[in-house]
Amino acid sequence: MKKSPIKVTIENITLVKQPSKKRMSHLISANDYEGANTARLGYLFGFLDVSAGQAYNTRLFDIINEGIDRYYMSDLDFDTAFDDTINFLNRRINQSIPYKLSQESCSVVIGVLKDNQILFCAGGDVHAYLFYVKNTKKIYPDESAPLDVSNKLFSYSLNGEILKHQFIYFCNSDFNDIINPYQLGTAALSVGIKKIVEIIKDNLMERKDELSYNALFLFSDPEEIEKESSHESLEKLFKTEQETLEHLSPSILNIIKKRGKEKTAFTIVLNYLFAFSKQILKVLKNIILFLAFLFFNSFFIITNARGKRKERQLMVNSHAKSVWLKITDYYSALTGISKAALFGLVSILILLSVAVSYNLHIQQIKELKMSYQQKIDVAVALYDQANADVLYQEKNIAVKKLKTALLSLDEVPAEIHDAEYNTLYSNIRKRFYEIQNISEISSPVLIADFSMEENSNILSPLYIIGGRIGVQSESQIISIDVTSQDIKRTNFVVSGLQNSYYYNYGKKDLYALQNPKIIQKVNLESLSSELKEVALHENETISQFALYNDRLYALTDSPKYFSIWRHNPSLDGFGKPALWATANIEDGFKVLSMAIDGNVFVLLSNNDVLKFYRGNKAEWSYDVESIEEGVSYKIIITSDELSNIYLLGNDRVSIVSKGGDFLGHYLLPTLGNMQSIAVNETTKTIYILDSERIYAFSYQL
Repeated sequence: MKKSPIKVTIENITLVKQPSKKRMSHLISANDYEGANTARLGYLFGFLDVSAGQAYNTRLFDIINEGIDRYYMSDLDFDTAFDDTINFLNRRINQSIPYKLSQESCSVVIGVLKDNQILFCAGGDVHAYLFYVKNTKKIYPDESAPLDVSNKLFSYSLNGEILKHQFIYFCNSDFNDIINPYQLGTAALSVGIKKIVEIIKDNLMERKDELSYNALFLFSDPEEIEKESSHESLEKLFKTEQETLEHLSPSILNIIKKRGKEKTAFTIVLNYLFAFSKQILKVLKNIILFLAFLFFNSFFIITNARGKRKERQLMVNSHAKSVWLKITDYYSALTGISKAALFGLVSILILLSVAVSYNLHIQQIKELKMSYQQKIDVAVALYDQANADVLYQEKNIAVKKLKTALLSLDEVPAEIHDAEYNTLYSNIRKRFYEIQNISEISSPVLIADFSMEENSNILSPLYIIGGRIGVQSESQIISIDVTSQDIKRTNFVVSGLQNSYYYNYGKKDLYALQNPKIIQKVNLESLSSELKEVALHENETISQFALYNDRLYALTDSPKYFSIWRHNPSLDGFGKPALWATANIEDGFKVLSMAIDGNVFVLLSNNDVLKFYRGNKAEWSYDVESIEEGVSYKIIITSDELSNIYLLGNDRVSIVSKGGDFLGHYLLPTLGNMQSIAVNETTKTIYILDSERIYAFSYQL
């Protein structure tokens, strides 16, 4: 049966003895989100202790209120909604408050409580402690495991659940300087947390100082336990020394003693069993001592009395027979009830031995899990940070953190791989696989720079011939050696590249649309040129075109649909057209590019790619929904010579298999005007024309 959630109570101490316009204290409570859906999203809690000046204090307070409204308006699960809220607060605070001021003057805690599940983030001079099983652990700040906090106010987070006899509390530095957290746990166990909170409030009110105290307690309403040491615990509560309490011994004797103090039927039976077993153990002890005496005595006789085998054998047999007779006589003298009791006792001893062994095994597992809990906690923290990094578009950092988290979890022994561990490992690995195919090329290699030349107007497309990269200006064909970066120029005019063009990867032919009916064909190896006339249909206007097997496929773009006309070769160029394919376009979108490898691929401005085979639209798609918002592709290239499809976007190059699977994304944040690409799949190199410069980078799939 699934256990019902433990009720968790929130208590607070907010005491401002000397009000000031420069300092603001505020408790986040249900009054800040009255009428919100707390049943689904839980209860937000926290406090603000800010001394950044009246203007910044008010600004931070408004931002926190915006975050609370955003949280309760979210349709996400409560933990995902909380992560989104924290990332929102970090962004808004960074935009509104100077980073140094927010770090030095803002002490903020914000968290969410749903059932007994708790998530929280803290920033600034805040302290947090967790009390459990007569032990107190400082959970924030954790100096032993510093995290990469970048420039975010909320730099640390924790999630988990508050179990029975546990509580967690947060406080500012003024409160932490006065209250001894390690004695607070002992006192709370003695007299109850609610009473401790009242005692602390009264004591702080009596203190003659001008400090501001903020503290927040979350606990599970345990029964108050009366102890003789409760008065002594309260006396130590306000000492500044932090003494670490001794841990309870995890031995089985302590477990049995604890059960023995409870007035249950099990305790009564166990007491009788202990008394009865002590008598049986005495008898067994005498028997064992007697058998040991016989063994050593017989060994002495056998080894030192040579020549008297028969006598020795008779003596041993006599002693053994005597012992056996004593045992049988003792057993025969027992009544039927005593025999049953003896049999039951032996059975109980066997069961107790098995139970003790099992409990010891469970205890060892628990101790082993505690020893590796830090690695699991590190993995959880890195996982949470990686999710936040993805929201900030820091995907390379997220991949590194997820990889570190997996390595940390790999060190955990298989004996403690429970369902929670397996779920965590599966989630981290899934997230790692989701984002690892995105790489950022922060510094592509500059191959050529024509930006300093006067009247230079570099035109698309880029192409590869041998070991050289080719490009055109209005009056020249330019080629660059990719190794030596030697530049060769040839005076040659290619007209119509601004209208539309197509490059044939196999034959190294460049086609440019000079006017609606004339296409110039240039062989880039021989630098020969010829003009080809196109016989157009009355409804045909060429906006994009491609060639395959000497046939011209011309695309006519209309507001709500496009048509593809096929022209067979003729003596003058390309003959009368036949309508080859047509497809509708959603309102507001248009055709941007087309490519051909036997199939025709058409790229639309909504990032959709349509595939046509033998004039019919094929059932083909790629995972366009996975593309982040703001990404827009503008050029598609493929051919018989290329094994994949390449998409050039506003900030990246994406590689898609011809089956429709994304193989990789390569972000290029330093390039702002990418116009054309060329691909060498042999050397795994992509070349990019960006304004008047040509760049290159290597890729791996």
